[in-house]
Amino acid sequence: MNGKLFFAISMVAVAGCFPMQQPPKMKAYTSVQKALADGDKVQFVDLNKQGLKDFPAGLSGLPNLVRLTLRGNELAAVAPSLMGGLPRLESLDLGENQLTALPADISGLSGLRNLWLNDNKLAAIP
Repeated sequence: MNGKLFFAISMVAVAGCFPMQQPPKMKAYTSVQKALADGDKVQFVDLNKQGLKDFPAGLSGLPNLVRLTLRGNELAAVAPSLMGGLPRLESLDLGENQLTALPADISGLSGLRNLWLNDNKLAAIP
């Protein structure tokens, strides 16, 4: 395990947690296309239970994204491009997917404080 990652993150949930709730006063985008159209204004993308099998392209182009919810999909992998493209990301909910591994450079999300990984197929966390 990378000690830097776990000292920077205040909460890692791997089992028995509740899904991330929409923060007050923050518009939740439920479509990648709408989020990309609004670009710099986007702070919260909620793609909860949308049957996604592939990581949505373009999310790393949202520099002010603070919260990203991908819970309850069928994702098997996290896009490596995510790591460098979201400098303000604080909360990432990847619970209830089919993930077997995380990118080794997940510690590149330096602002990440909350990470949900419950109900996946992870054998280890980098």
